[in-house]
Amino acid sequence: MQKITYSFFIVIILFFSCDNSEEVQTGPQINFKQETGYVYTDTVLTLGQTIKIGIQANIGSSNITLFQYSIDNDGEIEKIDSGLNSTVLSIDKKITKGISEIETWTFMVKDKNALEDKVSITLTKSDEVNFQDIIHIPVIVLGAQNNDTIDGFYSLSEKDSYALAEAFEVQEDINLLYYFDFFQDEDNVISSPGANIDESVFPDGNYGPDHWQIRNTTRFVKRTDDIQISDFNNSSNDSLILTNTFEFSIGKRKCKNLMPGDIYAFVTEDNLRGLIKMNQVYETDEGYI
Repeated sequence: MQKITYSFFIVIILFFSCDNSEEVQTGPQINFKQETGYVYTDTVLTLGQTIKIGIQANIGSSNITLFQYSIDNDGEIEKIDSGLNSTVLSIDKKITKGISEIETWTFMVKDKNALEDKVSITLTKSDEVNFQDIIHIPVIVLGAQNNDTIDGFYSLSEKDSYALAEAFEVQEDINLLYYFDFFQDEDNVISSPGANIDESVFPDGNYGPDHWQIRNTTRFVKRTDDIQISDFNNSSNDSLILTNTFEFSIGKRKCKNLMPGDIYAFVTEDNLRGLIKMNQVYETDEGYI
């Protein structure tokens, strides 16, 4: 009896020893790129100055499933999340110094085991003021999708408008378009080819933006309550633009239900910034704005 009891005790000890040998999980690692041309330490910038930041991350035990960056503007925090499932992450981002005295940008990655890593950089606004001249375009007339005489697509770089078939040929240059939608409760809309425009708006299968290979995105924030029309009309440098534009990912992809006097700030995906004021709006798919 003593030998049987002793043997059983040894087996139990060995069994629990095996259970405690679980593999240790390691989390992802994220770092700033430190190559020439990148900013990777806290720095002082003038209002409107643009820098490039690079982020790179690698997995630990599991794939990266979330990339998030947050912006702390003098205590007001905004967060932007992006889901993914990857072993590596490499992102370059241009940042234009805004009106806040201090901006802290925090970049974070998380894996499927909820393990995370983050890095931060603080951008302080310099006391130096260096406003730049602006390009003022007095009048842009855009026709809705069924207007045969007034173009509905616009290029900010070329400062020119295009009909649908013409815009198709210069997709890489198109930043704005105008349409009227009876069915989506959007009425008069200014957006860009990268917005979620229903294919029924431009049904021509050969030229409609839903068939474009290059679909630039412009984002908008309404500023009618923040900007006086007189200030808009009399602006002579980029101070009004820099005060009222925003981080690209925060803006909306459409200006909907436009009315005369509406003012919107816009930012393109290549960081061109500006303001738009509506003068006239005609509520028809053959009208113009």
